[in-house]
Amino acid sequence: MVVMATSRHKKDAWQFINFLQRPKNAAKLSGVLNFATTNKAAKKYISDFVLRNKAIYPDSEGLKKSEFLQALPPRALNKMNRIFSQLVRP
Repeated sequence: MVVMATSRHKKDAWQFINFLQRPKNAAKLSGVLNFATTNKAAKKYISDFVLRNKAIYPDSEGLKKSEFLQALPPRALNKMNRIFSQLVRP
């Protein structure tokens, strides 16, 4: 999640991001969206069913079989860097 530098509601956006990152909220999102969270404090609130789902939280064997993104071509990398340079930081 990011906040664009040109956003007119930066404070509200940061408050919303912080709300979503509260451990219980991050855990709920992980279960509802079937998506892993990087929020370590949320793990204790995530159901065992979700934590055991290897499609969401792959084990080391699954990670060995995973594919990783390749480097972007220079033109795409430049465009991505231009976009990221417009983001604000907390």
